[in-house]
Amino acid sequence: MHKEELTDGQSLRGFALATIAFLAIFAATAIPIPLYADYQATIGLTTADISNTMFTYLTGVALTLLLAGRISDAFGRTPVTSLTLMLAIVGCIMFMMADSGAAVLAARFVQGLSAGFGMSAVSALVIDCVGERHLGWGSTVASCGAMVGIMIGSVAVGILYDIVPSIAVLYGIMIVILAVCLFLMPVVHEPLDQTLSLRAVLRVRVYIPTDNRRLFAVVAVCYLATWLVSCFYQSFSAPIAQQCFGETSPLA
Repeated sequence: MHKEELTDGQSLRGFALATIAFLAIFAATAIPIPLYADYQATIGLTTADISNTMFTYLTGVALTLLLAGRISDAFGRTPVTSLTLMLAIVGCIMFMMADSGAAVLAARFVQGLSAGFGMSAVSALVIDCVGERHLGWGSTVASCGAMVGIMIGSVAVGILYDIVPSIAVLYGIMIVILAVCLFLMPVVHEPLDQTLSLRAVLRVRVYIPTDNRRLFAVVAVCYLATWLVSCFYQSFSAPIAQQCFGETSPLA
């Protein structure tokens, strides 16, 4: 794998569009979260279904993260980013048409796949486009962009749903934003001029330095515990707000 030297114009254009796409992908994954209480009322989503949405989402993320970065090393950053945007669009369409708990779980799994590609391939595109001169910009977006995108998506859903209480409108707007990003992807100059072979990148290697295995175990437990707590509140924030505090707006 070898990176190409981009001009200032190519670098700025690629960084800007990759950043917008990165934020949009994670904003799309946040749309269903404030709406779970509404899904309970409209399609009979159960408490078990809501619990399993996070499981299916993280399953998609984990499966994708094992290979997503390597796949973009083989096929290029921009093609895999385009694929990620397509998956995000498909996820929104599936949620918009969901009429059962199983349909919601399937849609959440697809969103997990898009999030996994986003965390690896799309964040790599952001860093590769910005270059060494402004590496701090790329690192900031790559490290914080996912959380900022989720925040934007959650708040936007709350505001828009109070104005236009239609799930179809919410997903329709998100689909348009993602489609515009997908349409503009050809203007991004591919930052890799030499890629790796697919055979080489499909070898998954997991390595933990011998001296750090005990530290790794401690950090892994803390990391998992933190995510377990946050996943619970992320999944059940809307039903809790509605049932315990009488809040009917997703913005709460």
